[in-house]
Amino acid sequence: MNGAYQSEIPGALDVMRQYADLRGMGLSEVFTDQAAKLSCSNFGGENKGLFQFAADIAPTTEELASLPEKLGWRIKRRGRPIFTQYTEKMATRGKYKGQMRKVRVKRMTGEGKGKSLAKGEIAIRIARRFYQAIGWLNPAVNKYERKDGGVKSRQKKKAPPALVTLRLQGDTLILIIENRAKNSEEVNMRHGDYVRRALDVRIEDMTAYIERKLEERAAALKLN
Repeated sequence: MNGAYQSEIPGALDVMRQYADLRGMGLSEVFTDQAAKLSCSNFGGENKGLFQFAADIAPTTEELASLPEKLGWRIKRRGRPIFTQYTEKMATRGKYKGQMRKVRVKRMTGEGKGKSLAKGEIAIRIARRFYQAIGWLNPAVNKYERKDGGVKSRQKKKAPPALVTLRLQGDTLILIIENRAKNSEEVNMRHGDYVRRALDVRIEDMTAYIERKLEERAAALKLN
């Protein structure tokens, strides 16, 4: 986040080592895989990554559209109307020639004649409602990004890429997460520290795998 959020999870390294052994993977490979899952993954229920946790708390389009009336139309932003007005017209040239296209209404009087209306405040908020969530994405660990519930955002303004770092320091697992989107730390704490919940999910997921594999081994020994 703005700075680094650090959290100690007792036994996390032991869980990762046992998980790596059962999977036949190197510890560094497990670190990389878990970082990817932590950044953005959706395997159902609570088994999801930081992107999904943050997207879940983002305001809905309906909530944002209802803000002006709810706040008595007191939303102000210099040089920007609350809503953007659109109409439809047929394209007369280009690849969309002959098709009806949505266009912004033009100013028709005074000095603003011929100029488009500024994009509305609510439209901008809707377009950027996943700004905090996008701040958890990092191209270096995006292998799970487009699984179910992954990222298909077309936002023009994206948050800076996340810093997701896993490293071993002696016998201590150091896990550093940074979302550099504005106010990310405040948003996280205001919503019950969802970062810690995402970290716990990773440990719980590996623990469940370990327990399942140990049970399978025990059952196989009984059969023999």
